[in-house]
Amino acid sequence: MSNLALAKAAHQPFWSSTLALALVAGACALLVGLTVALVLLRDARRAGVRERVGEFVSPPSAPDDASAAAGPRRGRLLAGMERSFERERWWEEFKEKLEIARVERPAIEVVYLTGGCSLAGAVLLFALTGSPIPGIAALILGPLIARALVNRLLRRQRILFAEQLPSHLQELAAAMRAGHSIVSGIALMVEGASEPTQGEFQRVIADEQLGMPLEDALGSVAVRMATQDMEQVSLVAELHHQTGGNMAEVLDRVADAVRERAELNRELRTLTTQARMSRWIVSSLPPLLLLIIYALNPRYLSPLLHTETGEILLFVAGTMVVTGSLAMGRIARIEV
Repeated sequence: MSNLALAKAAHQPFWSSTLALALVAGACALLVGLTVALVLLRDARRAGVRERVGEFVSPPSAPDDASAAAGPRRGRLLAGMERSFERERWWEEFKEKLEIARVERPAIEVVYLTGGCSLAGAVLLFALTGSPIPGIAALILGPLIARALVNRLLRRQRILFAEQLPSHLQELAAAMRAGHSIVSGIALMVEGASEPTQGEFQRVIADEQLGMPLEDALGSVAVRMATQDMEQVSLVAELHHQTGGNMAEVLDRVADAVRERAELNRELRTLTTQARMSRWIVSSLPPLLLLIIYALNPRYLSPLLHTETGEILLFVAGTMVVTGSLAMGRIARIEV
């Protein structure tokens, strides 16, 4: 009897054994521990020249509680990773996206958390299924999901900025009618503005006081927030600088046009809600059905998960689902 038990234990797959479970649990615990230690010991981001000078020339802003509570140290490993990423072209763009999306954590922490969670998910899926395909899929989908979340937050901030812009332009026009210049009118408008408008126009004031032309400062906001309306404001500021004129009336007309465009965008989002919901429902049905079948009858999916042909078909199906989801999202996105 004991010989039979030993024979069964000898033929038992490694990833189904108690040792494999302990190793996977230890690896996941290590990743979670390192992540918690990183969150508790991270220090404040170094302020660049723009931020240091902007403290003296721009209107005071509320202190950042997250950065004030950050610890004074950063691991050498993360510092080295950040220095290596600074050589890449996409790194500055990624940090700017996180800043606009109002993600409080530094970019290197976002990269570390994404990599750690992707690796933990890959190890766990490999241990559960015994196949490398789900683990590879987790390593690929982890960064893609993080990128999609950042882009979603970024798009939300840009939509909020576009919705706030008409009322703030009318406030600027009223301030100019009261005798203020365009720069002092922007400063007056910023005092009562809410985010993200307040932060973006504070950058405009700081850039202008650092010597940048006002139209260029407004144009940089148009690029950061990806809005054509700020390009119109920048053009109006340039014309006012060159020829003068009644800029308050022009700003009122621009505000009316921006408001009409914002209403049209809201109506389009309402009309495309069904298409966007259909995208997520159709895209989530195949993996959800796969998980349900695996939980009810794992042997039913054995040819799909434990054969070379099944793994190839699973990879092709996943690629088709992701491609179809991206195509449906692009169709439902209408820009005005």
